[in-house]
Amino acid sequence: MTVAEKIAVEARKLPEDMAREVLDFILFIEDRHLRDLRAPTTPTPDWDLIRIDTLGWRFDRDEANAR
Repeated sequence: MTVAEKIAVEARKLPEDMAREVLDFILFIEDRHLRDLRAPTTPTPDWDLIRIDTLGWRFDRDEANAR
């Protein structure tokens, strides 16, 4: 017996209002799953395009640690 068949067997035993709750929950899970599939993925930044001009910039470790 598949999981869907087991769910159907158990749902048939429930009063109408409780069976409606089960159906609502199943629809909620299905909707959430579909939303996750449609959610846009965050693009990975192309780090090769990032350029920082550090010419003339001096890093002083002691000065930085003093802050």
